[in-house]
Amino acid sequence: MDSFDYSFCPVCSSPLTQTIEGGITRKSCKNTDCEYIHWNNPIPVLAAIAHRKDEVILIQSIGWPKHWYSLVTGFHEAGETAEEGVLREVKEETG
Repeated sequence: MDSFDYSFCPVCSSPLTQTIEGGITRKSCKNTDCEYIHWNNPIPVLAAIAHRKDEVILIQSIGWPKHWYSLVTGFHEAGETAEEGVLREVKEETG
């Protein structure tokens, strides 16, 4: 359950609207110059050691040095189980 109940942007005071971001309905600022989105991410994050056959899947982010890699990670969304979050993050990161 989301305790987010205000109707105006905390950054620019413009009205907020419902939009789909990251596959989830979220409140975002109507002001196109502002770009505020209420992500409602709890503090916990997820990390997965994803593997295919006998290989571990590692992620490389745009802008990282070529020799930097990471496990699949991401924010744990409100209302999802850890298992659902890991599956979502693996799908988001690997397509």
